[in-house]
Amino acid sequence: MSASRSVVIASAGSGKTYTLANRLIGWMVSRLRVEGDPGCDRILASTFTRKAAGEILDRVLEHLAKGAVDSTVCSQYAPSMGLDPAPMPSELSDVLTSLVRRIHRMQIGTLDGFFHRIAHCFSVELGLPEHWTIANEYEEESLRMETLTALLDSPDATFVGELLQMVQQGREQRSVIDVIRNQVWGRSGAVHLYRLTRLRPNAAEPWFWLEPDQHGDSLDGGRTLDEQTVDSIARSMTDTDMPLTQKGQERSRYRTAWNRLITAVRAGDWEGFLSDSLVRGGWLTDGRFDRVEVPEELLELLRPLVDHARTECIRVRHRQLVSSLGLLELLEKQYRIIQNRRGVFTFADIAQRLAEAGLVQHGALGSLWFRLDGIVRDIALDEFQDTSRSQFDVLDPIIEEIFGGIGSEEDRGFLVLADPKQSIYAWRGGTSALVDLLEGRHADQLEAAAPLTRSWRSSQIVLDAVDSIFANLDANGVFGFESMPSEARDGAVEWAARYENHLAARDLPGFVEVLVPELPEDVAPKQQHAVDLAVDLVVRRQREDPGRSIGVLTSRNDAASRIVTMLRQRGVEASEEGSSTLTDSTVVGAVLSLLHLADHPGDLRSLFHVSTTPLWPWFDREPLAASDRSDWRRIAQAVSLAMRERLSIDGYGTCMERIAERLRPTCSETDHLRLGHLIELGELWDAQGAGRPAQFVRFVEGSRRSSVTAAPVQVMTIHKSKGLEFDEVVLPELGRELIRQPSGFFAWSESSIDLPQRIVPAMPKDQRIAWPTIVDECYGTLFREQMQDALSVLYVAMTRARHALHLVLKPHVAKKDGEPRNMLTQEGLVRCGLPGLDEAMQAHLELQDQRVWFRGDPEWYRNVALDPVPRPASPRRPQPDPGFSSRRTITVTPSGHERDEITIDSLVDRNDSEFAMLRGTMLHEYMALIEWMEDGRPSTESMETVDRRISMQIGRPLCEKARRSGREAFSSALAQPAVVQRMSRSAYGDRPHDHLEVCNELPFIVKTEVGEFNGRIDRLVIGRRDGVAIWADLIDFKSDAASLETLSEVQDRYRSQLDDYRRAVQVMLDLSPEQVSARLLFTGPGIDAPLS
Repeated sequence: MSASRSVVIASAGSGKTYTLANRLIGWMVSRLRVEGDPGCDRILASTFTRKAAGEILDRVLEHLAKGAVDSTVCSQYAPSMGLDPAPMPSELSDVLTSLVRRIHRMQIGTLDGFFHRIAHCFSVELGLPEHWTIANEYEEESLRMETLTALLDSPDATFVGELLQMVQQGREQRSVIDVIRNQVWGRSGAVHLYRLTRLRPNAAEPWFWLEPDQHGDSLDGGRTLDEQTVDSIARSMTDTDMPLTQKGQERSRYRTAWNRLITAVRAGDWEGFLSDSLVRGGWLTDGRFDRVEVPEELLELLRPLVDHARTECIRVRHRQLVSSLGLLELLEKQYRIIQNRRGVFTFADIAQRLAEAGLVQHGALGSLWFRLDGIVRDIALDEFQDTSRSQFDVLDPIIEEIFGGIGSEEDRGFLVLADPKQSIYAWRGGTSALVDLLEGRHADQLEAAAPLTRSWRSSQIVLDAVDSIFANLDANGVFGFESMPSEARDGAVEWAARYENHLAARDLPGFVEVLVPELPEDVAPKQQHAVDLAVDLVVRRQREDPGRSIGVLTSRNDAASRIVTMLRQRGVEASEEGSSTLTDSTVVGAVLSLLHLADHPGDLRSLFHVSTTPLWPWFDREPLAASDRSDWRRIAQAVSLAMRERLSIDGYGTCMERIAERLRPTCSETDHLRLGHLIELGELWDAQGAGRPAQFVRFVEGSRRSSVTAAPVQVMTIHKSKGLEFDEVVLPELGRELIRQPSGFFAWSESSIDLPQRIVPAMPKDQRIAWPTIVDECYGTLFREQMQDALSVLYVAMTRARHALHLVLKPHVAKKDGEPRNMLTQEGLVRCGLPGLDEAMQAHLELQDQRVWFRGDPEWYRNVALDPVPRPASPRRPQPDPGFSSRRTITVTPSGHERDEITIDSLVDRNDSEFAMLRGTMLHEYMALIEWMEDGRPSTESMETVDRRISMQIGRPLCEKARRSGREAFSSALAQPAVVQRMSRSAYGDRPHDHLEVCNELPFIVKTEVGEFNGRIDRLVIGRRDGVAIWADLIDFKSDAASLETLSEVQDRYRSQLDDYRRAVQVMLDLSPEQVSARLLFTGPGIDAPLS
């Protein structure tokens, strides 16, 4: 067999998921033909998000199922499977059967998820504590603040201020926290750059590149002068004549500037010296000052001083970099100490440790495959343009083994799907240059693959607008402005090198328009004006065509939250996707005010807020007297004390539930869902050991929940819209600058796939021109990358639209020289890219009609059916049950009516109740080993296999106490006659059948008339006659304490859950309600309790 290997460039909407799913199927069918086993569990398929990974798996299952039952569909899928001969339906059926049986071993996910698995297998080698888990946002922020606090309390505290000052580069910011969050730990902050340099053989080298040599010579010809020479030149400057005017008078501007330079030289102000307009004009740029050439005798005096100033300024920057490196080393060391103590890590932390440890090495992958319990023989990487260098370093040995390892010429498949035009995660280290690297390195081993350019998503009208902007970038007027750096122009040319015009695969109606707000002449246009018009548009469209899916895409999270609020105030329900905090609900805001008051009894503002809500009667208080505040402080202290008492007695989860009961009658649907999320967070806070009310407030404020409603209008950042599509897209924030000055350090490397070779300190423009290396190489590369990123972001935003694209721009404003303002922005690209738009805006056509430009049919929607929008399920209060926790799923007794996702990561070494939960999990796993008691008890070897599986899932060995307790619980259960009888064939001797089938730990997902159900059934016994199911008995193991006296109460508690499961079994087996029975089997007291 010769598996296919290719790199496919796939434009937006061109069917990447379809191609990827069919290629995976092709590999499995090919392996089935040769080896008799499709090898479903030996394929690694990775994409950028868990949602996208789920869609890939869904598509694989869908294609297999449809192709297995319909030969015509099978033939349609065949071309993209790359098989010769074409697959047969029977082959797809065999692959589907194998895949479903081993679906738990399928490796379709994210790179973060794959690295997480590796880290769990190499916890000791990576220095991870035994109880480690992935941090949530609150824990991540808490880690960082604790790290900084620890440093501030240490003898090295003075260095913290130096780092903050360095990363701010003189920019005063109101909040130190903002500086820490953005410039220190932010997307491209100092910590991120430091970690990248740690991956180099010489980690310190990028931080020392500005160091002058032993002779004082420095970057770009800098040369140190001794003090006597400097003094001598300064004295000579005082006796120098200045150029004369045509009237023979000394030029006053020259004399003023010259005296300013003398003062700077004598004061040692070398940064001021280099920034002076006379030095910049006369020496560093065009040789002119005050509209005349600088005389040679002046330049002769300036030349040695400029070289000296270069060295002195670079020396300062070098010291700053070295100091910052030292502090960052301390910061990282302290951060890792706290991490190991608390046992929480981010995905980025895990990827970093894997890359540093070098555990995945070329030619030595045997240990990796052994610990992962399976080899990766084929690999498919989606969205490869967003892969970072540190991620690639971990993947590279696997890729090289596929191309050059054992058996690689026979049976190892490789697929990369990428679109450099959609590379929008450069701030995470993602680089499309890795695509070129792969193509160049393996050119002779890769099959030729035609790019995917036909869009199955968008109408041709939308695609034509996209092509108008991006297919002719070299002719776009934005790049003709003098203020556009030449390196940015070069970056645009590189970006467009692979661009091909788009063709729609389907004949869809479409519409593109540009809207501009009409403003009075005395009002300066602001971004908010465009946002207001966009909100008006969405409100109108929802009235004209209610239910139509609309995506409002912004450049910032805060803008998305603001737009959601504005739409809700206008009566349009909108959901904020991806980064939605609970505080977007006014009801949650009232609860947080109450909690803040509980921790701060003197907070009268929170007191007043609570007094205006339905929560006030809960405290049996009369309305606050607004005219007399003399008693407010006493009331605040009493309410604060009462709330703290309730929290200490009932816990946060119960308190939040009781608060929700009071607030629900006045809630909107969004508020109702938010209260459900608040209850979930309260339960989680209790499980983590709780804390002060103010800490819980910060926890809530830092927690995010996606898809709070299923509203047809969704608001999100452009980055979060990646992979999504909408009937209509509205872009209200196109004022993003194409080129931005860095706010702190940035990294430079000769190639974007290389690790940093230089850490470059941010420098003012009037200073950095003194160093060609910095201004041309470092800043030039930065501007080129920024331009490419800005183009990709705009491309992604525009290509989310299926039918309609609404671009909202600010009105035209000219500078004094006539050049339009704000043109070096995405807005400028649109203005100069769409034919005739710039002329229309300069003519202010918005004064006649706010729609200044359009193409297509404005009433396109009249002949396009609406897609159904699913309603979300309300969050339920999670109730812990034996065998469950909140982080990683273990297949034990499911109970959607009692809890949400279940796991056991956090159950060991916490407290006795959690230990009991782990014991319950082990009991369920052991019970799953039994088919019939008549066949004997499980062997010791099979039980040890269960122990190892649980150990792998919790990332550490089971302690002897846990293992012994689980075995004792299992032995005790099998000592109960009722348990043994129910697990025996004889229990069903009175039921008709010719064959009994047992399904242990049976996963399912079904749709019934009352909704969609998914879960896992502990044990299902099916009675069959002539191969057809005629009855089923559903058994749910319970390790609860129960007695005959309390049995009825316990049965009622679980009845709703089992009723749902009975309906699911009815659907799966096509049985009537009378043919499906259900029972609770209490393993402790040995009670077999059928449910009527």
